Amino acid sequence: MGVDDLKQIKEKVDGLTSLLKDSGVAVEMSGSNETRDVLELAKGINGLIYMQAMDSIIYASTLVAKADYLFTSDKYLRNTINRIQGLRSSGDTTRDQKIGRQLRQLVSGTTDKVELPSAHTMTDKGTLEPEIPPVPEHDRTS
Repeated sequence: MGVDDLKQIKEKVDGLTSLLKDSGVAVEMSGSNETRDVLELAKGINGLIYMQAMDSIIYASTLVAKADYLFTSDKYLRNTINRIQGLRSSGDTTRDQKIGRQLRQLVSGTTDKVELPSAHTMTDKGTLEPEIPPVPEHDRTS
């Protein structure tokens, strides 16, 4: 990858914020501490889970933002996140649960106070895969 390639990538990234704003998507910039947290967490995620570097940064960003959901077209990322969260089985649920506990430990220093996000894909028919389960009546805020 040459200098011109890097300049082209930088231009595309720089234009992303205005493209999102023009599309009606609210964009909030994070502080340098949050960025540092995302990068450190991404390194930890790569130590636990086989995942591409960019995917680990996306997942770490979701965790740092304390998001409930991650929407992605990447089936591997979606399935991996949902196995860790316990929504999908890899056939080795003990291993998936252990990774989930280790990930919670990485995020908060404890194994039980972190709600891991689920991952979903919007199909061409306008449905979510997997569907987002309805919020129980007692958990809804009015």
